Amino acid sequence: MTADEATRIVRSHRLLRRYVLPDERVLLAARRHWAKLSEPVLTTVAVLVGCGWLTAELEPTLGERALVVWWLAAAAAVRLAWSLLLWRVEWFVATDKRMLLLTGLVTHQVGMMPLLKVTDMRYSRSVLGQLLGYGQFLLESAGQDQALRQIDWVARPDETYRDLCALIFTPNGPGTRPVPEPAPEPTPHASPTRSWIAPHRSSDEGREAAHRPAPGDTQPIRTRASAHEVPAGPDGSDGSDGTDGADDAAWFVSEPTARYVDLTSPDDPR
Repeated sequence: MTADEATRIVRSHRLLRRYVLPDERVLLAARRHWAKLSEPVLTTVAVLVGCGWLTAELEPTLGERALVVWWLAAAAAVRLAWSLLLWRVEWFVATDKRMLLLTGLVTHQVGMMPLLKVTDMRYSRSVLGQLLGYGQFLLESAGQDQALRQIDWVARPDETYRDLCALIFTPNGPGTRPVPEPAPEPTPHASPTRSWIAPHRSSDEGREAAHRPAPGDTQPIRTRASAHEVPAGPDGSDGSDGTDGADDAAWFVSEPTARYVDLTSPDDPR
């Protein structure tokens, strides 16, 4: 049975719509096998044949007791009609979340087993079941008290068994809970106001690299200016006598665009 056929069956029966949730996907919906009615049918036929024979052969001697014989035949017919009504309301439904067994005409009973709790399932067919085409399922669960443990008179047992096995025990199947993918780790972003700390190095190359701006730095970085850019101090010193005249000149990073501004040239149009 396909999922579309099972869904159409559920939609066409008000009793099934009452117990199936709106967000469930119906994969199997079937009544009990017709062989369940074989005993009531054979019993009713045997009683009717017997009552007819008694009435035909022993009518002169029975007298008013012939009415009792036909009351017996009527009781057998009522029993057959009751069995037929019970068979019509008994359904086995399997969805992508659970299995349901609906029974009872006057008192409705719904046995339910979540698919995630099914640990094992035994499938058996008697000699009569192999001849007539029905089987029996026995469900095993981790819990001791089970509302749904035995399913008798299963129609199309081989096909139903394969569908249930694929539904329950297939990895990543409809009955398994999907494993969520791990969330990607957040990528650390450089803070626009972080200060750049140069590593300690003993060589001259390391000291030069320490003054070199790193990508993403936006803090003003003070650097040593070249000789021709050093302005003369108040006393006329140009830094050649060992004084650090470069303290009055610096390069600053103005924006994250890595654009440099020369503070020693105030008349620069930039």
